[in-house]
Formats: sequence, structure tokens, C-alpha cells
Amino acid sequence: MKYFWLAVLSIGLILLAILFVNKDKRSQENVIEEEQVTYLLGGKSASLSKLSIIDNAKQIDITKINDIWFHESLESGLAQPNEKLSKQISMLMIAKIEREFLVASETLSDYGVSADSSKILLTFQDGDEKLEFLIGAIAPDSFGQYLYQEKRKRIIIIPTFQAENILSMGSPTLR
Repeated sequence: MKYFWLAVLSIGLILLAILFVNKDKRSQENVIEEEQVTYLLGGKSASLSKLSIIDNAKQIDITKINDIWFHESLESGLAQPNEKLSKQISMLMIAKIEREFLVASETLSDYGVSADSSKILLTFQDGDEKLEFLIGAIAPDSFGQYLYQEKRKRIIIIPTFQAENILSMGSPTLR
């Protein structure tokens, strides 16, 4: 009888050890690696100073002066500050790149990119660096929209609502 209780105690301790080891394994399996997020503007969002949207041979310039965003026009100079515009710029600053890949120029039409595509030109405070994108078609998943960065020969996919946000910053004539 003495050995019976010793055997039960030993089996109990072994089962407890197995449960502890399995619990530790399960907790390690549930650890999710932190997702690497890439933003359209990279780390330069705070230094964005000008946004130009070119569509159908019309160019709309949006400029930052003393932390306030203004639409520029040749006819009237700078317009009044616009709260909606500030919100749209804030949204652009957090635009995430969903995917990106290199592409050959002969396959650009597969992504809805052509010489007639709308263009976005982003200028930063230092003035030396500019990002230029041609806006392509909506991706087959309907969630993303293609942007082509000619300088780096790559297609970037951003959420469709971000591309619509950019284009809507222009005027009613721009989409």
C-alpha cells in the first residue's frame, strides 16, 4: 500500500510536469511577431511641405505654410485654410503600403499605369527629395490601388480609400 501511494504521487508529479511544459510551449506558439509596417511617406511625413496632384493636364498644388495647408492656384494665390484638407493630409501621412514589388516598364499596363495616369508629387522641406507616383488601377481584391514609382521601378499597393483621399484633395474636377 505504501508503494501504491508513492506510485500515484509519482504519476501525479509527472502529469503536472507534462502540463507545465505543454503550457509553456503553447504560450510560445501564440507569440505573434510584430508586423513590419511600411508607410508611403516613410519617416518623412512630418517634413512633407507640398503635394501636387496632376490629372487631365490640370495641376493642383497644396502647400504647407506655418503648419497650415493651403490650396494654391495661379488665379488667386493662396486660398483660405481648410480643415477638411488638414484632415486629408493627416490621413495621407499614415498611408500604409500593403505590398510592393519591382516591375518591368512593358507590363505597366497590367496595373492600369500609363503616361495619361494621374500623378502625385510629394515634396519635402529639404526640397531635394521628392516622391513621384503614377496612380494605376484598383487591384483585383478591390481593397488596394496600384501606384507606380518610376524612379525605383516599383509598384506599390495602398488601400483604395487612401488613393481616393489623395485625389479628392484637388478639386471636384479631380475624381
